Order: sequence, then structure tokens, then C-alpha cells
Amino acid sequence: MKHHLLTRILVIWSLFLTACLVMLLAASFWFYVLDTPHPIVFNNLPFPVSRESYRPGDTVEYIVDRCRNTEQPATFTTTLVGPTKVFFWPQLSGISTTGCTVATVQRQLPAELLPGTYTIEGRSDFQVNSFALRSVPWMTVEFEVTP
Repeated sequence: MKHHLLTRILVIWSLFLTACLVMLLAASFWFYVLDTPHPIVFNNLPFPVSRESYRPGDTVEYIVDRCRNTEQPATFTTTLVGPTKVFFWPQLSGISTTGCTVATVQRQLPAELLPGTYTIEGRSDFQVNSFALRSVPWMTVEFEVTP
């Protein structure tokens, strides 16, 4: 009789410990993978550009109002999207401090660009922890390229 009671207590205790472990793993998964804070927040999407019209080879300036919530390194991908062509600027990587800033970003248009309506689009990628990569997309307002 004592042997059966002891076996039942051990089984119940083992089930309890297993349930606690599963709950701990689920909470860790939620915290580290699913519920990471937004690494960056853009407050003025789509970003305004300094002029409505540009010529090939001109420099486009756009205003970025952002709040960065992490000091994790980021990779920035920037693309010029237009009617007949997509142009990729080189990727940039960097570390920045947390906080809110407003910055003017400059991108030179390719000299061989055809006339049309374009936007500059991009993505900021953050490896927020060992398991999660957060990508935050952004874009400028449309602007014209004239001959």
C-alpha cells in the first residue's frame, strides 16, 4: 500500500515539474522570440523629400524622424523604385544610441535614370536577440525625375 502511494506521489510530482518546465520554456520563447519591442519607430512615414522634382544625378534629401529603442547593430537596405528600373544603393551597417532624432538623409540619383515617378524604399534590419530578426520597412513620398 505504501509503495503504491509513493509511486502516485512521484508520478504527480513529475507531472507537476514537467508542466512547470513547459510553462517556463513557453514564457521564454514568447519573451525572446515573439514579444521583442520594436527596435525603431518612424514617426513621419512616408518620409518627405526636399523637392517634388529632380534630374538624373541630383541628390534627393529626405527627412527621417525616428525613435530607436535598441543599441543593437542594424543593417540598412535602400532601393530606388521607379517605372522601369530598380536601383540598389550599397547596404549600410551601424550602431546607434537609443532615443529620438530627426535627420536629413541624402541619396544621389543615378545619372542614367529615366524620367518618371520614383520612391526611395528601404528596410532596417535588427538582430534583436539570438532567435529574432526584426525588419522595419520605410519609404519616401513619390517624386518626379525629369530630363
